[in-house]
Amino acid sequence: MSEKIGKLNTICYLSPVFTPAIGGGVEYLELLSRYLLAEGACDKFIIVTEAFPGAPKSELRSGGRLQILRKYPFRAGRDVKNFSSYLLYFWQNLKFIGLPFLLGRLSIDVLMVHGSFLNNPSSLWFVLRLFRYFSPNMRIIADLRDPKLPLRKISSLKLFDVIISCSENITNRLSGDPDVFLKVREIPIIVEVSPPSRNDLDIIKKRYSVGTCLYVFNGSGLKKEKGVDRLIDLVAKIRQKGYNINLVIVGKRRYWGKRLEQATQEGWFHYLGQIDHYESMALAAGSWLDVNLSGVDSMPRHSLEALLSGAKVLLPEGVPEFEKECPDCIAFEKSIEDLANKAIRIANGELCSCRYDVKRHQPMSVIDGYMNVLEEIA
Repeated sequence: MSEKIGKLNTICYLSPVFTPAIGGGVEYLELLSRYLLAEGACDKFIIVTEAFPGAPKSELRSGGRLQILRKYPFRAGRDVKNFSSYLLYFWQNLKFIGLPFLLGRLSIDVLMVHGSFLNNPSSLWFVLRLFRYFSPNMRIIADLRDPKLPLRKISSLKLFDVIISCSENITNRLSGDPDVFLKVREIPIIVEVSPPSRNDLDIIKKRYSVGTCLYVFNGSGLKKEKGVDRLIDLVAKIRQKGYNINLVIVGKRRYWGKRLEQATQEGWFHYLGQIDHYESMALAAGSWLDVNLSGVDSMPRHSLEALLSGAKVLLPEGVPEFEKECPDCIAFEKSIEDLANKAIRIANGELCSCRYDVKRHQPMSVIDGYMNVLEEIA
């Protein structure tokens, strides 16, 4: 630990979700806060996030060093977006105006902002400019986790001291503005997975009624942009080729269509909702093949976790890191017929297993990157 990092009192992270919500963003922030505190990056880590039903408005953990403040309307955790969601989004933006007063009382040294807040029109841009003007000693970090930031907004990122990119996709997207690009630090997604024991795997598969069947697994939820329709078509085609394969999906439900309904009625599609992270990884490990056909992920967390759990994988195209290191496992094929043939060959071990180096995502490798950033701005 450097002497400069030791001077940091409090890091605050503004996040759309945290526990008891479930999802990749929650897993990331739990790991980040735990390891930064363990490595002495700061005396206190504060998470400011939205409320969650049944969870306290304020909570202390890790001997008081981790504080969770659930200040904003319960919104991002909802499965379905409707008109009331937009009203809550408007109300959340009004409440952002009070953020400077809250953080002033908490004596924040560094504010980290999850990139999802920056993708849509938001009062937060105005609030961050107030921080920059009235609190010049506070350091502000943009933590970009997906490539959805509109190109027209990239130049606005210059107000941040550092911009953390989690993948080559995001780094390349930011390279068009030289002033912004100078502030970019690429740090891989942090992932930690405990492979399930054989006994745990058998129990979990039985619990979700997949103990006796072969199945394709997907842990990205029911979202159209995640390639659900194409995934249904893929499994249907594999079944036509004589494989008695089911499809199992876990995660948030934000989409449902006729194909999903039909497959459910035919008995070969199982949507399990949001389940415990360890159970999800166990189901990935026990699958015939873990498949991700998303077209919107910069670096898909679930695919990384599936690799760490020991699953065979079919990975989405458009992720440079995957395409360089394991091209045989990428869903490049445009026709469902060709894609089904590739999936079968991967599952049967006829193609090389993925050689992507997941060690770069393990906690201590990733935390070194964050420690360097904090030392740089301290």
